[in-house]
Amino acid sequence: MAGLQTAQDQELEETVAGILADAWKCTLHAWPQFAKLDWYLSRGDRLIAFAELKGKRQPHDKYPHAYLDFDKWHALYEMSVICDCGGLALFGFDDGIYWSDVRQVDPTRTVVSGRRDRGIASDVHPTILVDVSALQKIQAVK
Repeated sequence: MAGLQTAQDQELEETVAGILADAWKCTLHAWPQFAKLDWYLSRGDRLIAFAELKGKRQPHDKYPHAYLDFDKWHALYEMSVICDCGGLALFGFDDGIYWSDVRQVDPTRTVVSGRRDRGIASDVHPTILVDVSALQKIQAVK
């Protein structure tokens, strides 16, 4: 969870957690606020993945790429490699939930970007440009 999390962000996390649990037949366990990642996923007593969710208030194809904080990518990558499990970069767009395996995200596409409209000078950081055409859509179970 981010330090600047809004009620809308929390609602998105709860919605996505429910959809993922149903679609992938797993249990999502939330980390506390300010943790490096949002969740770890399990089936029974088996760890299957770590996950980070980025909320994007736009259709998935509005821009050619989505932003993934480099530190979040690094945490996902490191945990998935060390624990030999999945690392899921999740994007909650207005038109669905999309994901990429962290090992498929290209860290050489890093730029320095951030928000300058909040008056927080340190709100810029290394960010990876993730190609949205390579993302996979999660289908909700009906």
